[in-house]
Amino acid sequence: SPPVSESNSKNSWLRLLDIIGDATSQPPIQPILPVSKSTIYRWIKDGKFPAPVKPSPAISIWSNDKVMQTMSQWERDSE
Repeated sequence: SPPVSESNSKNSWLRLLDIIGDATSQPPIQPILPVSKSTIYRWIKDGKFPAPVKPSPAISIWSNDKVMQTMSQWERDSE
């Protein structure tokens, strides 16, 4: 069988606070992208960041793989 990537085995879905961090939680959540919630949603609207999956109206989750692919693309684009 194919190997399971570390990201898939640990956390294949991210909540917003997993992405932008939360210094007030115990223990604090370190941000993957240290930006505001409004910045994430502006990037989604502008097509710069993947849209979330909505398993229910109150829950938004992002594919860890899509977030990492997007960030990798940003790195390649800035070279």
